[in-house]
Amino acid sequence: MLPKVIAAVILGFTMQTRAQWGPDPLFEKPAPLSMVEFEKLKIQGVRATEVNDYAFPGYKGAFTPSPPHADLNPQKAIIVSWARGAQKFVFSHEASYCPWMQMTNGLGLSTQFFEGNAGWAELFNNNGRKTRNSFVDIIQSGPKRSWVRWNYFCVNANDDSKAALRGTEDYIAYPNGLVWRRLYYESLMPDKLEGYSWQPVDFFAAVPPGVSWEKLVRQDA
Repeated sequence: MLPKVIAAVILGFTMQTRAQWGPDPLFEKPAPLSMVEFEKLKIQGVRATEVNDYAFPGYKGAFTPSPPHADLNPQKAIIVSWARGAQKFVFSHEASYCPWMQMTNGLGLSTQFFEGNAGWAELFNNNGRKTRNSFVDIIQSGPKRSWVRWNYFCVNANDDSKAALRGTEDYIAYPNGLVWRRLYYESLMPDKLEGYSWQPVDFFAAVPPGVSWEKLVRQDA
């Protein structure tokens, strides 16, 4: 039998490790914040926060029609933010939660979600944006690291009664600004060539309304 002091040390270390590296020990999911409340937060380290009224910088238009793809809340988003940086890492409902790094000038940079064939795999349509087919959760909010998990089913743009594959992507963010990504795919139609990418993954950018691309990038002589 371990001495009580050693056992207490081990127990304390285990509990501290779980608190630091495991999922948030929450029995109830925190209510989402408004962007006004979010902007008042004092971030320590790194933090993942859910908001209910996010709009891409500068957009003032109406989010209509919201159903079916927005599930009655097109402005839901999860934002990863840092204490020592103005950039934000955004998972937006209207982008099917495909995340981008939002810069201070409003420019958003992301890796392109792959495209499939004959209407399969692409999430940027009404079916692909439904919460039943694309959803995101905060596993760990911070402050020593944030962990956001994105799950999606690659369905056809015209029929989401069955999916070609399931994807799970984990994004781990640290206070120093590092974000790493883990992807896992499972075919749900192993006997059919549906939902597989025929494009290389590259970077794409989103710009605020009324702003042209060349106004946001640094130009040389």
